[in-house]
Amino acid sequence: MKTQTRHLPLWLCFIGSFLIFLNVIVVAFTGFPVMISSGQVSVNSLTQTYYRISFGIGYLIQGYVQILTWLFLAVLNFTLTTSMVLAPERPKGDIFVFVLSLLLFLTGGGFIIGSVLAITGSICLFRRRQQIGEKFVGRILKVLRFDSSLFREVKEKEGSHNQAIFIIIMVSFLIGLGSGIYTYNANKILNSMNDAKRILLLGDMFFDIPILSSALTNISLGIIKWMILSLIVYLVGSRIMGVNTEFKAVSLPIAYAHVPLGLQVFLPIVLSNEPMLTNWPIIVLLITDFWFFLDLIIAVKECFDIGMSKAFGVVIFAGSLYWLLTYKLILPVLFGNTPPPGISINIQPNELALLIVSVSLIIAYLLGIFKKYR
Repeated sequence: MKTQTRHLPLWLCFIGSFLIFLNVIVVAFTGFPVMISSGQVSVNSLTQTYYRISFGIGYLIQGYVQILTWLFLAVLNFTLTTSMVLAPERPKGDIFVFVLSLLLFLTGGGFIIGSVLAITGSICLFRRRQQIGEKFVGRILKVLRFDSSLFREVKEKEGSHNQAIFIIIMVSFLIGLGSGIYTYNANKILNSMNDAKRILLLGDMFFDIPILSSALTNISLGIIKWMILSLIVYLVGSRIMGVNTEFKAVSLPIAYAHVPLGLQVFLPIVLSNEPMLTNWPIIVLLITDFWFFLDLIIAVKECFDIGMSKAFGVVIFAGSLYWLLTYKLILPVLFGNTPPPGISINIQPNELALLIVSVSLIIAYLLGIFKKYR
């Protein structure tokens, strides 16, 4: 069993690189990225509801030079992983597999799954002497599957600060990048029939430097929001409930709970015309936010050593205060009439927002949040 576990990252790299190679072969023969669409349409019928899922960016894989380049990189990647599997005791090339698999994501990344597997396996190999659960990737996987032991471990273990801060930086950048690319291409679809054709029918995707700038700006915004949320949760737990804890024991697990929000980077994979053009971001936002909400409940439970119902009450109450403070007071001051980076749901009118806070306050009271825990 230990041998199988130890060799698992190698097989992840191998399977992932094979899928990437297969994806590039398909692209080489067709000249277009692999796409899943709602049906066959013409340019003139794009007024009908239409969506497509593109595994790759069209203009990057058109032309003999581009195709040969991607084929060479895919073959090199597959060769490296094959050699690693054949010599499992001394695998070499994990860093190159990571870089190549990340780069080949632009061609479709082995239908996305391939790049995810290869990147995950290569990262696991970076620090092979440790157990997978202690690694960065292992911790992320634990968060995604609601493993409470991760939050307890982060709370108690020294030296988790750098990794927690890196998670906030990474997640914030991914959120800004995904939403920026999606918004930019959505505007192209709405304002230009020619661009709509390229994006929806040919699998193209447009990019501009301000998108990267917006993603970088979102990093500082993400850190600010993390600190505000952590501070509110800490005050609710330590001052209102009377739990004896430190701020870092609250902020670090909360940082890890943000991991599901990074999945918003996949927003641009699905592009469509209206009405799905507007509905798709809302769907992704609701799914990732709910995922984050569940992880946050587990994190608070471990932070304060309380039951799930009380943790739910803390998150409901602290979360509503955080949302009111951040999105109704701080962000309007920082950005004015300019929308902040990322995609968010704006609740209007303000009376409705206050009503939500009031309801959360009542729920928190009924769950005993305002009773001294210790």
